[in-house]
Amino acid sequence: MTDSKTPMALAIAILSIGCTTIEYGYVGVQPLENNLGHVIGHKEILRDAHTGEEVERVTYYAPRIDANGNVVGYEEQADSGMILRDLNGRRVGLRYIDLRSRDTNPRGDVTITVTP
Repeated sequence: MTDSKTPMALAIAILSIGCTTIEYGYVGVQPLENNLGHVIGHKEILRDAHTGEEVERVTYYAPRIDANGNVVGYEEQADSGMILRDLNGRRVGLRYIDLRSRDTNPRGDVTITVTP
């Protein structure tokens, strides 16, 4: 004969395992460079708060090419659009889709560039 509380305790244990979360703390970021010295991405280092295990999250940037085929900067994918970066990895602007201006701008592409 089994105890009637055993299945309930087992169910609670299984549900509590499913609800566990991993909390990562931010350790730092390192730029990734190619052989020309251009910053082509970054590597974020995160640490699990419970176990101390470190995890790396790598993000690569897409190159921006001018009419002559030269790389003039890079784009980082973001939630709201693209972050524009120069060859040294500094933010110089952003690009996003503006759905309000479809009549005057059919592509809806808006680019804002900030010059130093």
